[in-house]
Amino acid sequence: MFFQLVVLMKFVMEFLMKFQVEFLMKLPAKFLMEFLVEFLMKFQMEFLMKFQVGFLVEFLVEFLDKFKVGFLVKFLVVFLMELLVEFLVEFLVEFLVEFLVEFLAEFLVEILVEFLVAFVVEFLVKFLVEFLVELLVKFLVEFLTEFLVELLAEIIMEVPVEF
Repeated sequence: MFFQLVVLMKFVMEFLMKFQVEFLMKLPAKFLMEFLVEFLMKFQMEFLMKFQVGFLVEFLVEFLDKFKVGFLVKFLVVFLMELLVEFLVEFLVEFLVEFLVEFLAEFLVEILVEFLVAFVVEFLVKFLVEFLVELLVKFLVEFLTEFLVELLAEIIMEVPVEF
């Protein structure tokens, strides 16, 4: 992403130089800095983590050289950008790690709780239903068997036997 951004910036610079857009050369350095910072802020989230600060600083120096910005301004830009990049990288890493840890912890706990509750309820319901049905069937079979055997025994005892 950063390499593509550098290529895009070089293309834009060459395009502007080729067609002699001189109004940029007349703009104050403050405006150029604000533009550059705003432009980079939009795109830096992806490439700050991937590239060293030195590469970014070289890019800024080359960019500022094209606009003939004074040494002091270049020094301040380089110094401030190094501080900004360091701060942003530390902030982003801390923020992302903290956010991801909290989010994932909450998310995983929620999923685990839902899974365990669903699993335990399903398991208990299945187990209890199967167990109760099995007990009921055994009881009914034993009761009916015993009842029918006794009933048959009584019927047989009451029926006179003829030879």
